[in-house]
Parts: sequence; C-alpha cells; structure tokens
Amino acid sequence: RPHRAPAPKLLQEGEYAPGTRFEVERILRHEHRPVLDGKGKSTKRTVLWYEIKWVGYDAPTWEPASGAKCTPDLLRDYWSDKGGLPESKRSRRNRDVAS
Repeated sequence: RPHRAPAPKLLQEGEYAPGTRFEVERILRHEHRPVLDGKGKSTKRTVLWYEIKWVGYDAPTWEPASGAKCTPDLLRDYWSDKGGLPESKRSRRNRDVAS
C-alpha cells in the first residue's frame, strides 16, 4: 500500500504558511499612535507606525516601526522625501531649554 503525504492544511484569511517571507515594497505613510496602558486608556507616549506596501500583495498594512522590517535604504528614501526625520518632543524640549 503506497504511503500518502497528508493533505496540506487549508489556510484561513490572514494566515500564512510557515516560512512565508514578506518583502517591503515601499512605505506609504506614517503616523504616531498612542500607547495604551493596561486598562486600554491612552498614555502620553506614542509609537511610530508605517503603512507598508508589500511586494506581491495589493492591500497595504499598518505595522509598528519596531516590526516593519524596512531596509535602511527604504527608511532613508521615505524620510528624505518627507524632509527628514521628525524631531522628537524630548529633542525639541532639550533644544528649547538650551537656547
């Protein structure tokens, strides 16, 4: 009796096969989103998010900057087009105090 390989698992929408690799095509835009406390309320802190266009996919997704997997070249090009990295509140505050 011949050995049959098990049928592949059908993936649900939003699931990907193990080992699937994603490549960033470009960064479309960014926004700062509030950090939530343990009760779901906004804090004064924010986190940078990027809207990412992925190679081979039509729909972009929003990803936190810390997990966006953007290459240094993509980040440099994006921020260069925007006129440079935004200055953090802490940097502005320190500059204002020093003047």
